[in-house]
Amino acid sequence: VTDEAGCTGEADVTIQVKPVPEATLSEATAKCADDATAQTITATVTPGGLSGTGTWTGDKVTKATETTATFTPKTAGAGSHTWTYSFVSVDGCEMASAVSGGVEVFAMPEITIKPSVSAICESGDNSGDVTLTMTGTYASTGAETPTYNYTSATLAGIDAATGKFNSAGQPAQTHTIALAFTDANGCAGSAETTVTVNARPVSDISMNPAAIC
Repeated sequence: VTDEAGCTGEADVTIQVKPVPEATLSEATAKCADDATAQTITATVTPGGLSGTGTWTGDKVTKATETTATFTPKTAGAGSHTWTYSFVSVDGCEMASAVSGGVEVFAMPEITIKPSVSAICESGDNSGDVTLTMTGTYASTGAETPTYNYTSATLAGIDAATGKFNSAGQPAQTHTIALAFTDANGCAGSAETTVTVNARPVSDISMNPAAIC
């Protein structure tokens, strides 16, 4: 700086440039809607060591700390859920834009099973195989192979994969058949039905009188 008399002087000033934070989010894991385990979502803020305030917004996500939040599939319910995160440092520097994440919560199977007949004879012309048909709403495509497990405490020879059984030799009573099913997303469902095996009639022929001319 030069004044009117031609004298010059100089001065120094120091300006500190504070960093603008950036962040990335860890991924949540897709789970079934009956999963009550809370998942932790972590925000990694850079440069490391910055202090400040983190803000979590979105669907069914709960702030735990400035850089973590929790998400519980059972609380959130089935469907697609998304959230966003932003961070402001103690120096007042804010992220240029928020980062986002999300996850799918799989719906639980809703199934029923129906037998080919509701009542059948234990032997004779009206006996034979009984088959089971499953219907309902469930994931048929996904990362898992659907599994079927048909069981009955009173029926012998029931096919675990299909529920098929033969009435021959079965106890004459009403039998309960249960299905434990896992769909292609790994979500479990169950259903029950009944089939009655009827005893074969016993006939008794007598004559009165016992002898005639």
